Amino acid sequence: MYIIVAVLVVVIIIAGAAAYVLSTNNGGSSNNTSPTPTPAPASVVNASTLQFVVNETTNGANVTYDFTAKNVNTTTLVLRVDIPGGSSGNYSYILDVSQQKSWLSTDNGVTWTASVYNTDWETFGLKWYNYSNALVMWNGVDQTYTYDASTLIYCIAVNPTLPASEFATS
Repeated sequence: MYIIVAVLVVVIIIAGAAAYVLSTNNGGSSNNTSPTPTPAPASVVNASTLQFVVNETTNGANVTYDFTAKNVNTTTLVLRVDIPGGSSGNYSYILDVSQQKSWLSTDNGVTWTASVYNTDWETFGLKWYNYSNALVMWNGVDQTYTYDASTLIYCIAVNPTLPASEFATS
């Protein structure tokens, strides 16, 4: 009698386990479809190249900075800053951190002249670091990021392919 009860208990346990496995595996069907995974948000934390545009308003005046960088998060960072000046012309700067050199162009990159690295770094390099560090808090998806009440960062591209000509000074 005990043997019959023990066999019956084992059969009930096995049947219950089989029912659980089948119910959590869509009946064991091999035609399961998984939902399409959502791409991970972009992150500036491990970026090697980075582009973004900043609209900065100070005392009612708006200045736009178009930042492009390669070798981000390294000691060989090369930074390009384009500042559209409208009728007064455009200004472009290239700052090479490893060489501690910078260049200036006022003719859309046709000609470049040596500039003063320390001054350019204090003006544009520190802005770059402030804005790129602020983007660590960016969700990686939105097209814009509000840095503070007077600064908007937009056109954010993490790891874009950049042509070498973007940083050429000769």
